[in-house]
Amino acid sequence: MATDDEELGKLVAPQGSSFVPNAHVILSNLRAENKLLRRKTLSGILEEIKSLKVDFDQKCNVSTKQLVKPFKARRKAIKLDSDDEEEGEIETTQEGDIFEQSEILFSVYGSVENLIKSLVLSLSDPVEKCRELAYESLTFVVEKSGKKSLCQAVPVVIPTLVERLAQPELIESSEEVRLIAVNFIGKLVKKCQKEMIPFIDDLLEIMLVTLGDPYHEVRIRSCEVTSLIAKTMPEVFHYNSECLVKPLCLSLTHQQSRLRRVVAECIGDVLQYGSHKPAENYVPHLIQRLFDPNQNVRKSVVNVVGNWMMDFTDRYSHFHRFLPVIMSGLCDESPDVSETAFNLWEKIGERYLDENIKDYKDHVDFPAESPKHYPSGVKRPNFGCRMLTHREVCKLIPGVTHEIMDWQDSNRQKSAQLLYHLVLNCEEKMTMHVEPIFQCMFRACLDSNPVVIKYVLDSATLIGYFVPMSTCWPLLAENLTCSPSEGCLAVTCSYLKGVDPSALPTYLNEIMELMSSPEICQTLHDGKLQWIVSISETVLALNPNAVADQCPQLLFKILLIIASMSRSSGTITRAQGAMDILRQFCGLATVDELFGLYSGPILQDIKDADTEWTLNTTERLIFTTILTQAGSGIERNIDVVLAILVSYLGPKRDPEVRLSLFTELAEILKLYSEVEHSPQQTKQIQFFVKTIIEDILSKSLVWRAGKSAGALRVAALNCLLTVLIGKLLKIDDIVTFSSNIASGCIGLLDEQLYLNRLFSVKCLGQLFACCENQVEIDLVNKSYPELLKRMDDENKEVRMATSAALAEVYSNLPVDYTVERFKAHLDHAVGVLIVHLDDHDEEIQESVLDTLHIIGTICSEVVISKCESFKTKNRSPTFCNRLIEKLT
Repeated sequence: MATDDEELGKLVAPQGSSFVPNAHVILSNLRAENKLLRRKTLSGILEEIKSLKVDFDQKCNVSTKQLVKPFKARRKAIKLDSDDEEEGEIETTQEGDIFEQSEILFSVYGSVENLIKSLVLSLSDPVEKCRELAYESLTFVVEKSGKKSLCQAVPVVIPTLVERLAQPELIESSEEVRLIAVNFIGKLVKKCQKEMIPFIDDLLEIMLVTLGDPYHEVRIRSCEVTSLIAKTMPEVFHYNSECLVKPLCLSLTHQQSRLRRVVAECIGDVLQYGSHKPAENYVPHLIQRLFDPNQNVRKSVVNVVGNWMMDFTDRYSHFHRFLPVIMSGLCDESPDVSETAFNLWEKIGERYLDENIKDYKDHVDFPAESPKHYPSGVKRPNFGCRMLTHREVCKLIPGVTHEIMDWQDSNRQKSAQLLYHLVLNCEEKMTMHVEPIFQCMFRACLDSNPVVIKYVLDSATLIGYFVPMSTCWPLLAENLTCSPSEGCLAVTCSYLKGVDPSALPTYLNEIMELMSSPEICQTLHDGKLQWIVSISETVLALNPNAVADQCPQLLFKILLIIASMSRSSGTITRAQGAMDILRQFCGLATVDELFGLYSGPILQDIKDADTEWTLNTTERLIFTTILTQAGSGIERNIDVVLAILVSYLGPKRDPEVRLSLFTELAEILKLYSEVEHSPQQTKQIQFFVKTIIEDILSKSLVWRAGKSAGALRVAALNCLLTVLIGKLLKIDDIVTFSSNIASGCIGLLDEQLYLNRLFSVKCLGQLFACCENQVEIDLVNKSYPELLKRMDDENKEVRMATSAALAEVYSNLPVDYTVERFKAHLDHAVGVLIVHLDDHDEEIQESVLDTLHIIGTICSEVVISKCESFKTKNRSPTFCNRLIEKLT
């Protein structure tokens, strides 16, 4: 008995050998119990089928008759149908029937149908490799067989495929075999085409299972086959396609991006050639793929929906579902996807216009001029796109305004992008939808996602371009009056950026009055203040001449309040920049002039209000800003400023407010001392300073208990010292006030707070320096003993300042202050100071040495005498000797 290998050798014997008597060996081997024998037999068949293409290629230059002749007699012997005419034989060969090339297969099976029947039995072989070989053989049979003979074998194949692939439980365990099987189905459908119509139910039953296969490659190929079935048999596929909704939608979320892309394309074909009812089921799932991290998936979704909008039979009923997808694609982060969406959107508009040319014939024949006031850098959609969007916008607005507040960040972002393109395409036809859009914008522009904020505010700007102010401003003004939220201010600012500058003057006063109202402008919320200053900048940029002509006072007030209330340096800088622009268009040389011109009414209102201030009171903040930023502009309203200062620096006012005002007053006084002034300005400043000293500072130097009172005395002394150092008063005026000033300062020399002692000493020294020998003798005799006591102060800084103050006292003695009359006073002063000439601190010694030298120029004998007597008592006679040398 022949071995397996011998039997297998007969299978692949050359054509000249005696093959026919052993044909039954092949058939029996396919059913043998020996799995190796079955496998080798199937491999032999597969090799024989594969070789047919090579043999055919090698014989391509041989006449068709020569290829047919070797098998013609054999075909007749087994009663195969064939044409007697030569042309029929040529047609059979050109069809690719494998039995015109393989004597072996012809001898064993006699027909394609018998060969397929034999191989189909091996599809259930328990050995995976055998099943794989059987599927591969069938695939090649399909490729190389004629359509007519192949279609006769389809009823044999389909039931087995259903049994193997379409069961609820997985029958075919091998992923690779399932993939080859699905590929075989695709080849079969492609070859037989319409002949597969009777088996549409079976094919879809198989696809329902393989579309959910665990192996993603099987799913991918199943999607491709499903698309092929839909395109090949649309007339019957239409009645059976709804069953594919669930598996296709589930596969859209698979982790493999290639599968998601193929599934999207498959859905496009299934809906295009199948039932139209599932459109409402597919579109939400496709919209979710617009958030896909893979740009190819997003591009496929855009392509699918774009093609639906052009070719889908029932597209007019579903435009409102398709529009969000294509418009979201216009804003995709990938340039490739956005460009694809843009090109499709242009074609969709053109197709829509062609299909509805009768309705829009007048618009096409007599096109309107392009709007002059149109956003720069934005391409206007074509007429068809605009008309299509207007047709569907009323169905989309409720969904957009709802989804833009969704809890999912991605949904809010896509809704904001969709809103932008709806406004861009609807243009002035968006007027009837402005109110609900504004309401959703007020909330959406405060979103945590910057992309949402950008598109919402850009949409508001587009509304400004397309919808007139007569429609929008009353809505915005009503919301600003009722609830001036940050979102409302942001939308208002963005809307104003888009309005026509020529339309602004009509509403300018109303806008500025509303912005300057206390309910809106007087807030510490920096977000609101930023948008208010943005509104001011926008108005100035749109029509600065109209602002300068109609409402410069209102705009100045707004900017002043912003600069006063804001805690952001950036916001304050922007407000000051806007003031400078306003100054330019008002024809003023400096901002000081702007303050002088427009701050008067504001100061008068503050004075008339006479309310109790705290640190955050609006009036206090505004007044402080005027004091610190008005510069010389304050001189124009100096009477009102003085009245406010006198009132709110009184002892009954809030200590924190008084301390703040004293600090700011010191800065103003310092500024006055550093800047040159005209005679008229100098006169005004002197009046201002005299009033400050007489009505405020002299009263603030009176001792009162408490730490707050002590801090206020420091602030008052600081202001006084600034006046004296800056010499803001004439000598005569200072002499007039000298007695009161000295009394107040002397009373504070024993203060517990060292700053009070320090500033008092410095003020006394500067007082004598400013009077220049015109002080009264009694004031000298009253001051120096108190100063000498401060030489024993525990604080070095106070002691140094005391020594310097004494030097000023004795440098500016009255003319009639002679040694003969006041020798005792001089002797006492020298006796106290010479003790400190032996101080442990060398800086104190040097300072005292200078002071004694000044006294020595008045009464050298007294000083030298004291030095001679004290140098033997000091630790070191060095400084005494130096002083003696200087005076001799």
